[in-house]
Amino acid sequence: MHEWQDKRFRIAKRYTHNLKDLPVTIPHVDEIVNHCYHKYVIRLENKETRDLLKKRLNANVHYPMPISENPLYKTHIHRKDNCLNSQLICDTILTLPIHPYLTDDEVDNTCKIIMATI
Repeated sequence: MHEWQDKRFRIAKRYTHNLKDLPVTIPHVDEIVNHCYHKYVIRLENKETRDLLKKRLNANVHYPMPISENPLYKTHIHRKDNCLNSQLICDTILTLPIHPYLTDDEVDNTCKIIMATI
């Protein structure tokens, strides 16, 4: 498990290095934190760019809807207009591949596709 975590950490550092100068929000983790990088989620400028990139990368959106829109909460009264930030985040985030078997070339290729798309 520690070996996999170390590999994901190395991959995350590579993503961060390659994407840091792009108009993409990347995870910020303080150096004193031992992050496991179960996911590496980026945020794009808008839904259209996110959707295009999702298609090109065959990537996933792990949080496609705000929690307030989950069917589990259908009996709870809430105002959808009070959850606009949650909807914005759900519309603009994308989870990049980060499994421990990714090669540097695969990570770099993913970053090149992101650069070419945005």
